[in-house]
Amino acid sequence: MPETMPTCTEMGLAPDLREEAYRRAYGENSKNRSFPGRPHTRYWRREVRLRVRFLDGDPSLHWRVEEAAMAWRSCANVSFVFGDDPDAEIRVTFGEPALWSYVGTDALLVPADQPTMCLGILTLPSDDRTVRACTLHAFGHVLGLTHEHQDSIPWGDELTDADAAFGGKIYPYYRSARPREPEMVAPEEPTTGSE
Repeated sequence: MPETMPTCTEMGLAPDLREEAYRRAYGENSKNRSFPGRPHTRYWRREVRLRVRFLDGDPSLHWRVEEAAMAWRSCANVSFVFGDDPDAEIRVTFGEPALWSYVGTDALLVPADQPTMCLGILTLPSDDRTVRACTLHAFGHVLGLTHEHQDSIPWGDELTDADAAFGGKIYPYYRSARPREPEMVAPEEPTTGSE
């Protein structure tokens, strides 16, 4: 695996689509909301079934990406259905040497003949760790997660919102994944400081 994660771009919609994007996001999940100075959240509803279609690329690489993406099932209330559905919400290309994705429900406003994700950084010789890391990262964006360093609010607030949107499964997952680093994961219940 490369020493650092390849640069990833969260694709944005044209400014004239922002209002419609918020309407769609809120219609999809009423817990989506806006924060001052940053885009609204774009989480899918709980137990959503997202159809995923590969627009190009080698079928053996498709299989590796599909297998890696399925790891999200253990910590998010989501099902990915891979196939050739022309109405797929998520459309993946390998057509350029890049790593990018639209975030969450923004994919609904991308024309059906255009990709919503690019995994072109992956090739047949890519090792399994790289395929897994890039796939999980990009599919995290599909779920509505953003790069925390781009937020103007504390990560803890965003993670709390994401955890609520995904049915309370994110905190337990990170607690089990980082048992020796409890300070890296928010407490089960907020404390008042007097305890």
